Amino acid sequence: SGCDPNCINPNGDSLLYLAAGLAYVKPEVTKLLLQHDANPKFMNEHKMNPLHNPAYYTNLRDKNFDETNPNYLKLRSLVLNGANPDQPDADGVTPRQMNKYVFRQIDKEMKMLGRYKKPVKISL
Repeated sequence: SGCDPNCINPNGDSLLYLAAGLAYVKPEVTKLLLQHDANPKFMNEHKMNPLHNPAYYTNLRDKNFDETNPNYLKLRSLVLNGANPDQPDADGVTPRQMNKYVFRQIDKEMKMLGRYKKPVKISL
């Protein structure tokens, strides 16, 4: 009857983690997985959630910010669906720390949509 959107590959990564992190996978795939209940809070064995890779690879730190960037669209979808940009990985690095500029933009959008929540501090 279909694939489990939360299935995990032998490396411990979910479909959503892979779809969000691979540059050649379109943002629509991330949205589709989220629509079918993929868990945006899933962490792999390195404690990385689906936000970590696109945050790292989204180089939008300048004034020419482009909200049509595929990685930005993936990040935005993930945050709107509950992924935590303040969740540290095994090295203690959060997606927000990887790319503060992008998450400032997403925070602005969330606030405008009435879905803004203060960042959650997580203690290890």
